[in-house]
Amino acid sequence: METKKISVLRLGHRRIRDQRLSTHIGLTAALFNLETVYYSGDHDQSLEESIRSVAEKWGSATRISHTETPFKIIKEFQGTTIHLTMYGAPHFEVIPQVKNENQKSILIIVGGAKVPAHVYKMVDYNCAVGYFPHSEVSALALTLYELVGKNPIYTKDPGAPMKLRGGEKGWGKKQQKVGEKKEGEKTF
Repeated sequence: METKKISVLRLGHRRIRDQRLSTHIGLTAALFNLETVYYSGDHDQSLEESIRSVAEKWGSATRISHTETPFKIIKEFQGTTIHLTMYGAPHFEVIPQVKNENQKSILIIVGGAKVPAHVYKMVDYNCAVGYFPHSEVSALALTLYELVGKNPIYTKDPGAPMKLRGGEKGWGKKQQKVGEKKEGEKTF
């Protein structure tokens, strides 16, 4: 599959109640080095600063931006739109179709407390990652993993100030020099 630009739209962020969830959506997007995380609902400077800080330190180009017009973003998006919902078609049917499309851009919509019915009609795909209540973060991560594979989650900007080198015993060093390796350590 050729590289596609992928962005996420988080609907209905509530500053107090959703801060942790929306942060984890942003961190998942940064892990996969997505293009942009848009979010609607409450404007949250703390959320934006958290995502920008982590992306900068750990080597992700992901940007975050608040929007007052989330439905306009969906309507005017030039590419494939995927709404993650328990009420959609199984992701193992949707993702292969998306991968085979000629679109160069994908927008993944992650709902909030109550997604308006018209969103289901606006998107190209309503995609379910299981038919059991679970976290939007897990649905996003599984969808991204199926779309782009494992490479982005282990490949980061070599110039990033923070690095982590994993090993069989689970140890690693932040800010480890490139090329530095402990005996018996496996790196990715």
